[in-house]
Amino acid sequence: MENNMTQGSTAKHLLFFAVPVFLGSLFQQFYTMVDTMIVGRFVSVKALAAVGATNSITFLTIGFIIGITTGFGIQIAQSYGAQNIPQLKRAIGSSFILGGIFLILMTIGVTAGLKSILNLLHTPANIYTDSYRYILIYTLGLIGPMVYNLIASILRALGDSKTPLYFLVFSSILNIILDLTFILKFHWGVAGASFATVLSQLVSGIMCFLYATKHYELLKLTKEYFIPDFSLWKRMMSMGIPMALQYCVTALGAMVLQTKTNAFGYIAVAAFTAANKLESLSVQPFIALGSAVATYTGQNLGAGRFDRIRTGAKVGFLYTLVISLALGIFIHLTGSSIVQLFLSTDTPEVIPQILEYAHMYLLLMILCYVPLGMIFLYRNAMQGMGNGFIPFLGGILELICRSIAALFLTGPFGFWGIAAAGPLAWIGAGIPLCIIYHIDIKHREQKSLVEK
Repeated sequence: MENNMTQGSTAKHLLFFAVPVFLGSLFQQFYTMVDTMIVGRFVSVKALAAVGATNSITFLTIGFIIGITTGFGIQIAQSYGAQNIPQLKRAIGSSFILGGIFLILMTIGVTAGLKSILNLLHTPANIYTDSYRYILIYTLGLIGPMVYNLIASILRALGDSKTPLYFLVFSSILNIILDLTFILKFHWGVAGASFATVLSQLVSGIMCFLYATKHYELLKLTKEYFIPDFSLWKRMMSMGIPMALQYCVTALGAMVLQTKTNAFGYIAVAAFTAANKLESLSVQPFIALGSAVATYTGQNLGAGRFDRIRTGAKVGFLYTLVISLALGIFIHLTGSSIVQLFLSTDTPEVIPQILEYAHMYLLLMILCYVPLGMIFLYRNAMQGMGNGFIPFLGGILELICRSIAALFLTGPFGFWGIAAAGPLAWIGAGIPLCIIYHIDIKHREQKSLVEK
């Protein structure tokens, strides 16, 4: 169902849009965690480390897909806010074409470079084969995430965040069933986990596509809307590519961090993997809020409502403070217990060391939730206004801060340096993005008044 965010309560619009996105992301992270738990508990700790050693590569590929499709969605949201239906349909048709092109290029490029990437990451020899097997299967199945995220970004641009949720829930349940089947019954190890993820995402993506094209009149496109419109393609890529590169830059920082973590051995990699999964879960409320702010801002920019854009950022910041406090308390009370769920009991002698490393990571994480939330809030607000360059620079700042911590703090401080890398990156990017956003919105308001 479409949702016009250019009128009505800002707080309600953001909340009601963000909740389905959050629930969908929660299910997605839940099945990712279950996937990791099954590998860690029913295969081995080394298998858990093998999957974890590929995290930065999976983040790179999925991040690129999310970035490029979200960027396309911004153009659709702006066209919807302006009620320019012909342009909106052309943007949707262009999204399908461009998405297909990027999918082919990315699959070929990443697959060809996998071994080189794993070598650059200094993947430990005793987990290298499993890591390569896992990530190769995953990369060859990227069509599923591309189809799903493309349709989801279009629907969210129209204000519908519920439909993508339903198919994500289905994908989550299917993934868990396939995990248990491939690993416990067929004994396929890490390859089974990867196959389960690929198949569940592909089925979900296809079903979401079929449902959306059947039930949404705006997605029932005639061939005229697929004719290349290079000026429109240029505008869409000017939003999508910086957002995709922003994820790539963040992933590059994660790779630097992964390289230093791998140097500590498989115990540290296992601890990092488990704690990082918990971080990925806890960050979902900020991602959902950011998605709501991007769509809200895009629609109101199309309608010329700068007053509502400002209100959206203020309400979003209040939500950020509440989320940060709630998450901090929750992780402080339950973090260690959740980490233990990832660990096999076949090697009890390594569990205390893993828990110690994980505690370091989680402690610094919960102290810096506010700047993390600021990144998602102000980055998405600027992206909603069509500004992809500044958020990209924010990603560069994250890369610099994360790399400095990984390269220069791990020597004197050991694993504390690994744990500090993320929080330092959030502070280094979140505060500048906040300042630049307020400068940007003020400049846009003044320009709009002059034009009127």
